Amino acid sequence: MKVLFCSKTYPIYGGVERWLAQLLPGLQQRGFEVVLALAKGHRFHDPSTMRVQLLDGTSGIVAGRRHAIESLLRREQPDIVVPVMLHEVLGAASACRMAGQTIRIAYPVHEDGNWVFRAIGEYVDQIDAVVGTSRLCVDALSHFQHWPSERLFQVRCGAPRPETTRKTTRYRDGLLRLGFCAGAV
Repeated sequence: MKVLFCSKTYPIYGGVERWLAQLLPGLQQRGFEVVLALAKGHRFHDPSTMRVQLLDGTSGIVAGRRHAIESLLRREQPDIVVPVMLHEVLGAASACRMAGQTIRIAYPVHEDGNWVFRAIGEYVDQIDAVVGTSRLCVDALSHFQHWPSERLFQVRCGAPRPETTRKTTRYRDGLLRLGFCAGAV
């Protein structure tokens, strides 16, 4: 079975990218043919361990990216497409379905913005499964959008909580100080 993952390419060191880096090799080991499609824009990275297809996102408009995705779907003929934070895939996959292509859509929710819920609501008849990593997200989809439970799944991710915690250190002024470091782009 061929599974096509479509994703944007920047930022390259986030949680979603780590999720893909763990999931895709695992699917390959289980016999799936995995294809990763990356939307090439102004910022770009090139993973060397996967079969990669480039989606031309340099037009800067939705129609250009959607055309590139539709062309890829027709060329690759995947059984399943997984839009990873690349919402234009929903419209492209729907258009391919209407043209007679047999394709299933598994939509992983990695964001909690209203655009995600809008996209899911707009394509409710096209999405075969929604997978959330957060129980809160799954409950929100079930409660507010009345998403069918047989098409709604939760797959937990992250690290398990430690059994024991370190003793909390008291500071002179009673405040806990946190440091944050981030790379400047």
